[in-house]
Amino acid sequence: MLPSLGAAELLTIAIVALILIGPKELPTLLRSIGRFVGAFRRTANAFRDEFNRAVRDSELENLRDDLTKPVDGTGKRSPTSGKTPEPSIEPAHLRARASQEARKTSPPESPPEKPSTGEGLQPVKDR
Repeated sequence: MLPSLGAAELLTIAIVALILIGPKELPTLLRSIGRFVGAFRRTANAFRDEFNRAVRDSELENLRDDLTKPVDGTGKRSPTSGKTPEPSIEPAHLRARASQEARKTSPPESPPEKPSTGEGLQPVKDR
């Protein structure tokens, strides 16, 4: 990793560059360095974006593969066996339909009988 540069180090580098390159060529050199740094950043960002896109696509592909594997009786995804086992639980809309049909065919239930006065009641004892 590069050492951090403080204000004193940057001032020393600027003075040495001014002496070696000269005041006429220094702005041109700084512009060229700025263009190079900008191009480098754009290339690095493009590489990072492409890498992140490849990772995201790979994760989605793995997730899609996991979701398309058949489920065995334990509820865990089994290795691809070619067959999809029958679901152990009936879909909710089929259960509701079967429940409605059962209510139509069965006789109505009579309400529970109320105990008559005095029957089934226990006296309350003081504690």
